[in-house]
Amino acid sequence: MNHWFHPEARAEFLDSVRYYESQQPGLGRRFLEAVTDTIRQLEAHPNRYRVVSGTWRQCRVPRFPFGLIYKVRNNTDLFSHLYEKKHLDDDPDLVVVSYGTPSRVVNTAVERARAEGLNVGALRLINLWPFPDEHFQRPAKYLAVELNWDGELVREVQRAAAEGSEVHFLGVCGDLPTIPDLLEVFDKVLKNQPLERRGWQLEAW
Repeated sequence: MNHWFHPEARAEFLDSVRYYESQQPGLGRRFLEAVTDTIRQLEAHPNRYRVVSGTWRQCRVPRFPFGLIYKVRNNTDLFSHLYEKKHLDDDPDLVVVSYGTPSRVVNTAVERARAEGLNVGALRLINLWPFPDEHFQRPAKYLAVELNWDGELVREVQRAAAEGSEVHFLGVCGDLPTIPDLLEVFDKVLKNQPLERRGWQLEAW
């Protein structure tokens, strides 16, 4: 994989090398080596690092207060779309989208909901990029379940969801959502009842 620096980023990088070297002989070289090693890591594992906005990711530079913000521009088809689907072929009225730690309890709650007669499906993402837009082309209700109050995954769901879809957000912090809590939320979304938001109240989904 080849990498390319934005001209302003390259200028900032070279200025930082010179600054560190002026502060202590050899420190600029160590900074240069740290950045080079970080680039090798993200070239080898471009999907490992967290998404900060859209398709942009950030990788921290060890031992220095710097991060590399990057995205893969070409050959995205070489990267696997990794996800687990549950009951999406049944055209569910509600698709619950999760990533990481909440996924297990979400999948259990979806199975419980279906046993109670709710037409619910689940999409568990293993990689966040490339985002599986193809699973959001059918107008439906989508619920992103996340372990934060601000919403990150939900923004990608909003972007990818077909026109006429509804996108909802359930954010929790500290503890995982319980199965009864999730069942209550599923029921409210399906009945077009408003969800109560804890945490940051300033943004409407």
